[in-house]
Amino acid sequence: MAELRSRTFSDPGFWFLAGVYALGLAHIAILPPFEGFDETAHFSSVQLVADEGRWPVFGRDKISREIETYRAFAPMRYASTPPFDENGGATYAAALSTASGREQTNQSAKTPPDRPRVFVAGDTPNWQAQHPPLAYIALAPVYAMTKHLALLTQLFWLRAACWSIAVIGLIVGMRSIASFAGPRAALAVAAWPLGAPMFFPEMARLGNDAFCVLFVSLTFAAGVKLLAAIKTRDNPMVSAMLLGVALGAGGLTKAFFLPMAVGVLAFLTLAVLTEHFRNQHKSGAAVLRMLAPIAVAGGVFFLVAGWWYVGKLIDTGSLTGSNDMISAQGAAMTYFSLKAYFIRIASIVLSFAWTGTWSLVKLPYLAVAIYAGVLLVVFAACFFGIAKQRRMIGEEVLAISIVAPVFVGLAYHAFVQTALGPAGIGTPGYYLHIFAAPLAFLVYQGVSILKERLAGRLFLGLGAGYLLVFTSVAILYQINMFAGCAEKTGDNRFYQPTACFNNPEELWVRLNALTLPTTAVVTFLAGAGCVIFGAYRLRQDTQARRARSVA
Repeated sequence: MAELRSRTFSDPGFWFLAGVYALGLAHIAILPPFEGFDETAHFSSVQLVADEGRWPVFGRDKISREIETYRAFAPMRYASTPPFDENGGATYAAALSTASGREQTNQSAKTPPDRPRVFVAGDTPNWQAQHPPLAYIALAPVYAMTKHLALLTQLFWLRAACWSIAVIGLIVGMRSIASFAGPRAALAVAAWPLGAPMFFPEMARLGNDAFCVLFVSLTFAAGVKLLAAIKTRDNPMVSAMLLGVALGAGGLTKAFFLPMAVGVLAFLTLAVLTEHFRNQHKSGAAVLRMLAPIAVAGGVFFLVAGWWYVGKLIDTGSLTGSNDMISAQGAAMTYFSLKAYFIRIASIVLSFAWTGTWSLVKLPYLAVAIYAGVLLVVFAACFFGIAKQRRMIGEEVLAISIVAPVFVGLAYHAFVQTALGPAGIGTPGYYLHIFAAPLAFLVYQGVSILKERLAGRLFLGLGAGYLLVFTSVAILYQINMFAGCAEKTGDNRFYQPTACFNNPEELWVRLNALTLPTTAVVTFLAGAGCVIFGAYRLRQDTQARRARSVA
């Protein structure tokens, strides 16, 4: 036990994960109420499940009256369409600029209710009722245990529960990758949020995407085991059932798992057929035996999640029951142009790289595009390596088969919304962070290829330096926006600093009215310390490895 403990505390991956977890808690602590993507709708859904024992129905259920009351007395996110500062209430800049505004905000966010809060329907439709209910059911006990606390405190625990699930997903991904590619490759998963900072706003919030990280990692892990069995001619029904359960649980969380299931099962079928053609002496019966686990995985997926999607198809005419796609049905799609479509595809890439929180205040597009370009070069190097080595039935292509169908789905969504013209909405790319484990493995492969050449190592060094500066600036502007010291007004979607921008004393006073800055500072310092120590341990391990190779 002591030896195991010693190995754990000397493992760089442990320290990176501990640091990432603490940094996520820091993000949660500094995040104003309902500033996370779609949190008003997700909070209402969790509240409905906990208080009434049923999940919301699309087109019928409403946002919680609690949120509408809060909006009347405290600031909320900026609007998504111009004028951006007309958000149906007060903005952070308006509410936090006066002592009376800060006091009123503090009372709304930090004062416990007179009695435990209970769901009461408001007037706004709950557009997120489109989603399956698993995440809301899982979060209902956390809501029930915290409903007597101040709203900000309750949101902290709900967000922390989601964040914990996402980090568990990273751990599952690490263990899976370590099993076939070694501990160095697994480190890429632990470090993913550090290299892809949009992971924090996307996962350290109240929502169902954090659960998707776990189910994607479980899907990848089970797929890896099935792929190994195909190559060694085993017949692992346990792994097949795990794959089906992982896909099914994901399907009961978000519709992304429909195309994902198609991609994974199609890839594994291709792997079986490829092995058959490589070994002509195999009988048809042997091939069928090898295909049986894949059929079992598909059957389990349908048994677990099929009822939800069949019901959606019957009720809405759409297999996914997507709010956006339902709204697009029957609409005149006459605005399509290639230029507008390519802009929307580019926005998927840019919003994957960075888009902040739900206020959607922008950094200069060029600054985000440079970082996105670094990521694209790394992915391109990985794809080049796969093509060069002709490893078409390997773990890299399995990872691609998990991610690619969802990206195609987002591209289709962008196509529909482009054709709708002014009525079309954006297609967020930050959803792709649910694929942290498979994407991190692809990044590791790309980085390994780039490191083989001096130019590649120079590129990676410059990219890492740029990422550090970019992330620091992004965090700085976000904090100022939360404090009302940078705003988003009129039709200007970029950060607009106010008189108190970067004034530490004023920032602290304003943030303290709306968030938990002390908790944020403590957890940030703890997280940064863990990451730095993890980098130190990694350097030590690298030096020891080199010394052994020389000897």
